[in-house]
Amino acid sequence: MLSSCALRDGIFLPASQIERAVDRALRGRVKQYSLSLYDPVSGERLRVRASRVYPAASTMKAAILFSAFSLSDRRLLSLEKRITVENQFTSVADGSIFQVPPELSRKCTCLAWRNQGADLTIRLLLRDMIRNSSNLATNLLIKEMGAAAIMQELKRAGIEGVSISRGLYDLPAFDRNWHNTLTADGTLELFYQIYYSSFFSMESRLEMVEILSRTIHRDRLPALLPGSASVAHKAGMTDDVAHDAGIVFPAGQNPYFVAILTEGYESRPAASAALAEASLLLYEHIRDQRNRMAVGYGGK
Repeated sequence: MLSSCALRDGIFLPASQIERAVDRALRGRVKQYSLSLYDPVSGERLRVRASRVYPAASTMKAAILFSAFSLSDRRLLSLEKRITVENQFTSVADGSIFQVPPELSRKCTCLAWRNQGADLTIRLLLRDMIRNSSNLATNLLIKEMGAAAIMQELKRAGIEGVSISRGLYDLPAFDRNWHNTLTADGTLELFYQIYYSSFFSMESRLEMVEILSRTIHRDRLPALLPGSASVAHKAGMTDDVAHDAGIVFPAGQNPYFVAILTEGYESRPAASAALAEASLLLYEHIRDQRNRMAVGYGGK
């Protein structure tokens, strides 16, 4: 579906009321943003620059989760396989050795970081990668599965706009402009398939949603939503981008799917607050759309 947004004289003009509201929430606190939203219940579809490519940050870790469970369901990967936790990786750019820097702080709960030298299962590393956003767990999983195999599973599912080609902190590759990337549309499709795709067993879909519901970084999509709502998501932030994407479950209702990607922020707290406000606006918009649809059905 084509976006209802337009460009006039090089100036972005949101067309609908909700697009204008989201634009006000984000503009001024981020230099650029993209949005993709889909509600299967009301049929609402919003797209704002949804094919623009962004550095992936940690949001791409959801794609690794997706591919691991896809390989597991096809019996090509055992989630119970144990991997030795070693902080040593090979650059895809020049074959040099690099390491992941210390995870955040001494108080970090990252399982992989605290268990170097031990053997951990792929399932535990996947949980560490999502819940704690562990970069060490992420690189161990990319090393074990292979970026090509991860991408093959995404391709097999028809997911476009998500590219994983290297580990995190591979600075030689970074210096050669070799990046993991996302689009809002591709990221939304990823989460849609996590919840609905027949590529997965029901058990795998439920476990992925449960894992994504436990992420500790909740200052964006879920931050301002009612306590009765739940969100299965993966946020990401670097020095220049701030993202969040996932599945939003209004209380007692079927979910909707959303991806908000941003680049160029004035501060990390400001970027998080902007995404949280945009998320609330979208939640209220979907609620109103569903209520209007219910009233329409009731009047027939």
